[in-house]
Amino acid sequence: MYQHQNNMSEEEEKNPRLMNVFDLLGKHFLIPCYQRGYRWGKQQVHDLLNDILEFSRSKQEGDLYCLQPVVVTPYKENGEFKYDEEDSIWYEVIDGQQRLTTITLIIHYFNEMWVGKKKTPEPKLDYETREESAAFIKSLELVDSEVNSAQKDANIDFYYISEAYKEIGKWVELQEELDYNNFQSIFKYNTQVIWYEVSTLDTDPIKTFNRINLGKIPLTNAELIKAFFLRKRNFETFSAELRQIEIASEWDQMEYALQDDKLWYFLNKDIADTPVRIEYLFNIMYEVAQKESTEEEFNRKYGTDLYATFRFIAFKFSEKDNPLRIQKIWNEIKDYFLTLKELYMDSLYYHYVGFLIYCGELTVAGIYSLYRNNTKIEFEKKLKIHIKEAMHTVDYSNGKINLPYCNANKQRIRNFLLLFNIEYIVRKSILKDSTIEERNSYLRFPFDLFKKESWDIEHVDSYTENEIKKDHRCQWIKDSLKDLADELSGEEKEKLEKYTENVPNDLIFPRLKEIIRTRAGEQENDEKMKNSIGNLTLLNSATNRSYGNAVFPTKRRIIINKDMGGEFIPICTKHVFLKYFDLDSPNRTKWSDQDINKYHNHMVEILKHFITEK
Repeated sequence: MYQHQNNMSEEEEKNPRLMNVFDLLGKHFLIPCYQRGYRWGKQQVHDLLNDILEFSRSKQEGDLYCLQPVVVTPYKENGEFKYDEEDSIWYEVIDGQQRLTTITLIIHYFNEMWVGKKKTPEPKLDYETREESAAFIKSLELVDSEVNSAQKDANIDFYYISEAYKEIGKWVELQEELDYNNFQSIFKYNTQVIWYEVSTLDTDPIKTFNRINLGKIPLTNAELIKAFFLRKRNFETFSAELRQIEIASEWDQMEYALQDDKLWYFLNKDIADTPVRIEYLFNIMYEVAQKESTEEEFNRKYGTDLYATFRFIAFKFSEKDNPLRIQKIWNEIKDYFLTLKELYMDSLYYHYVGFLIYCGELTVAGIYSLYRNNTKIEFEKKLKIHIKEAMHTVDYSNGKINLPYCNANKQRIRNFLLLFNIEYIVRKSILKDSTIEERNSYLRFPFDLFKKESWDIEHVDSYTENEIKKDHRCQWIKDSLKDLADELSGEEKEKLEKYTENVPNDLIFPRLKEIIRTRAGEQENDEKMKNSIGNLTLLNSATNRSYGNAVFPTKRRIIINKDMGGEFIPICTKHVFLKYFDLDSPNRTKWSDQDINKYHNHMVEILKHFITEK
């Protein structure tokens, strides 16, 4: 028993690892009662066999085809580890029984169809509550016999197992030029599973099963990779525990840093999240390596499924791994993290990189490669070139930006207005007499706040002529009276005040609306002017839709109040409604064609280095 425990410890130190199908043969697996029965159908069986066949035809030396994880734990019976008659330990299957059963059926088919007298050992499957299933698999023959209704009623698994076995036979019959020996060899020696062994001392198998299956949360690449790094055999005996603690501590520090939404949303195009954020680093490493290889070769080696990133990292390890090699791999991961952190900490890089990620001009992997392969001066120049490329669809001629509001232009306008906000901050931070720390902490566009909200392209002078509903008319008149108090004559106020409580009918309301819109200056701007870029700004959807058809001074008041209340309003949107772009304007309650032109000209001045005059 003492020797068995030592052997089990050695197994755990190799956890997780890639294990080929041949290594599964002869192992003893228990399918516990908390798992449902076998349910793979024709589609899953054919997909697996087709994938392996395609792989076998394009395989090159060293290539492997990898299935998803098989999660097991050494099985205990009455508190003692259970061993079979060949002194091999039993494994309780926490996840992967569908794959294991299908592998067993394929091996059984090989034995019946091709192997002849010399049989290949099959995985030994035992079912805690469906004991007859193991014997039923062994009894399957090539004869296309139907499962009788009595068997089906007694055990529904018989039906699915039998059907899957028949589909294996049907698939083989469809292959006109199948090299049987080569296909068997590829399946046994080049097809692998991700073997993940859960210690019985650390984890309750049922809880692990619930997390993986009932909660629909698969094992993450990060969990698998972390287990690779923390294997004791990676380190010299005398320093193993200390080095494990150091790596675990550095791992946690990186995860903690990535949990900061300011850093996380700077790096991500949208609000996508992962259960463990450090996995993002491994995905970037994978993408960088993918760009340096041919796509076909890369996909053949590592696959394209959920665990491709894990396999990419796993291939960096080998049986000859030593502490120096492990440290080299770990240092590579840390280098990715520190590079991304450096881009985040530098105010200029932060804004330009954040914009390029958001608009999709560059991926983080592309930015990493750009940064590592250039000097800092060259890197900055190339960032600006990519920003200019992102703006190449903006029509700029004769000193005018022609980017009118329409559905086809919405994303271009949104990117343009975002860049305007970002470059405005960059210009201010350069001109501001402040320390680097002050610039980095204060004058920074908050990508986290921006990406957590939905953003509309707001017409400062409302473009739509939407009818104001009757139940909103009194409030609209009240707001307009308050915000246009200095513009309205005594007679006009008197007319409007009558309808702050009594809803005006459809004949009276148009005349009242005309008074308000005239005093707010909304009738001065034609449709073309209202749809021009000089009348557009970014505003979060909730604020935009909350004030509906409000006139400019009411919008201005609402935005000022929201800003004072701590809500995020982009800096250039605030400046539009505060009329900072036209400080000479004598009237703060109107948004005129003069305001539109001055706002437009300010955009040109700020973005002239990124838009190409045609």
